[in-house]
Amino acid sequence: MAKNLTLAELGKLLFVLGTYAVLYYLNNYYQVFTVFQVPRLGLDRALRFSPYWIYVYLLAYLLPVFLFFYLRNKGLHLRYLSAFFILTILTNIVFFFFPTMIDRITPPLDQTDSITRLAFHLLFSIDQPFNCLPSTHVSTSFVAAFILRHQRAQFISFLLLAFAISYSSLAIGQHYFVDAAAGVLVAMLSVSLVEKTLLGKHLF
Repeated sequence: MAKNLTLAELGKLLFVLGTYAVLYYLNNYYQVFTVFQVPRLGLDRALRFSPYWIYVYLLAYLLPVFLFFYLRNKGLHLRYLSAFFILTILTNIVFFFFPTMIDRITPPLDQTDSITRLAFHLLFSIDQPFNCLPSTHVSTSFVAAFILRHQRAQFISFLLLAFAISYSSLAIGQHYFVDAAAGVLVAMLSVSLVEKTLLGKHLF
């Protein structure tokens, strides 16, 4: 857990997460421009639906908060918040000017347990099949990993988690390969903007 965590830092976290939630909601339910249908590629068709990957997929919702409390260095706190905020702005600019959707197929859940069926019901009720490119699940998980890339053991652990979350988004039909690839690129760009410009020093 982070040492000497202040109310100001918690406030910054809530601000970033609140901005993410509000913009994501608005772009999911109110599209100004024509919505583009993301094509399902051969790789997407070849991937077998695996319902239990939904539990890995849901971890991505908790990852930003977990990483914030996990980080022990104030500089990492600030860089992570800055990268997450930049990621939020970049992805939502794309969502606004280039809204997308996928042909989300109704998953075959007859052979799964009731808890897994409930998880899918809740996920589909709050997460519309819009603005899938770039995947925010993929981008936020890779931002978490890239921020820690100078700490080898932690970087490897979070990178493996990022790949697992990325695969889960494909395995349960929430995203296509192109969405995941775009998510990785946006994550790289966000971290690069923070670490190679003055944004990381002045945003928060």
